[in-house]
Amino acid sequence: VQGIVSMAVEGDFFYLQWGRNGLRVQSRQPGVLVPGDRVEASGFAELGIQFRELRQAEFRKLSAGLPSPPVDVSTGAILSLSMGPRDTVAEDFEGRVVRIQGTLLDIEAAGDGTLRAYVESDGYPVQNVLPGGISKSALRRFVPGSLVRMSGVCLLEFKASPLAVSQHAPVSGFRLLLRGVDDMELIRAPSWWTPARLQTALVLLLAIAVLAVLWVLGLRRIIARQTVVIAESTAQSVLHEERARLARELHDTLEQHLTGVRMQIETAKSDLAEAPEAVATSLESALGMLVFSQEEARRSVWNLRNAQLIHQGLAVALGNLLPLDPQGPKLRIEVTGSIRRLSAPLEFHLLRIAQEAVTNALKHSGASEIFVNLHFTNSTVTLAVTDDGQGFEPAFAKGGEEGHFGLLGIHERANKIHAQVLIESRPGGGVRIEVSAPTAPPTAGSSP
Repeated sequence: VQGIVSMAVEGDFFYLQWGRNGLRVQSRQPGVLVPGDRVEASGFAELGIQFRELRQAEFRKLSAGLPSPPVDVSTGAILSLSMGPRDTVAEDFEGRVVRIQGTLLDIEAAGDGTLRAYVESDGYPVQNVLPGGISKSALRRFVPGSLVRMSGVCLLEFKASPLAVSQHAPVSGFRLLLRGVDDMELIRAPSWWTPARLQTALVLLLAIAVLAVLWVLGLRRIIARQTVVIAESTAQSVLHEERARLARELHDTLEQHLTGVRMQIETAKSDLAEAPEAVATSLESALGMLVFSQEEARRSVWNLRNAQLIHQGLAVALGNLLPLDPQGPKLRIEVTGSIRRLSAPLEFHLLRIAQEAVTNALKHSGASEIFVNLHFTNSTVTLAVTDDGQGFEPAFAKGGEEGHFGLLGIHERANKIHAQVLIESRPGGGVRIEVSAPTAPPTAGSSP
């Protein structure tokens, strides 16, 4: 026979191919053959493991040339061959160089030191045998799941011996003999999400979920402990703040007034010998201070016990401003606008200002009617106390040096809540005291 060498192993065998035929030639004759050589061989034709084989052959090289290109073929086309007594019912690819495409399953080392690359093509696993001397490191870019093409000499496998020519001998499988790494072509690398990586990711997600649940449970315990600590700290803070407020109240009222009383008594004592006529004036002023201090103390205690201001707010607390005498002036209270709760300091100081203004009207105006109006807007609250009494001249109003602290107290409390105070009055024309305060705390740098 004559043909083109498609594969050769020196001193063992080589494959010849001519046209659409292929043949395995077994020969121990020395001589190096490479794919593409044109060779003439003679020997004994046998039907054995391979369908066509020439044994104990001799050969001679006729010329050098290019190897035959591989034939692209499907796995189904190769497996469709079935030998009968007279003819071949499908094309025979035995001993020919073919090329198949499929998904790489794995690369394993065989017992003889060679590598086996298993490819699934058309649903059928195909074993691809690589020549010796190739290490796995040379194939590291070929990972399971890759789409590959494999080129090699086709070796058919039969369900029955092809010697039984009187019966059909269908093909049960085939292998490819690869000539080197170049016969393996990588078409597409596999998706990063391999089954192993997916399983690892699921395990990691499960571990993260368990850790998250444990972290949440631990955080809840920490929050519960911190809640107790915060509640205790808040209680202590409220207690300290209340103590500080009482201290400010006592300092702003009783302590200052008692200091004034002491100074008036000392003045009267020094005037007793030199100016007896001035003693009565000093004692009268001291008496006025004592009366005012007594009222301040009563008001502070009343404020501490005023549950309405704490629980229901300023609008309700104004309804019980003072226990008036039925025979005295008529007190009318009106609340308008978008009624809402205010901050505790703002409600407290507005209530005390209203109380002071009404008390002044009761004591000094001789009014028949006192009208209190509390008006809410989106950003301010305005308290106005009006009476129809005898009025006074604001420019000549008596102050603390004369024992009258009402207007002074109103201004001091207005300053604490950043409020504007307007006093309108004239002799015989009644009095109107208006205090307007922002409902939100002023920003840094703003003036009251």
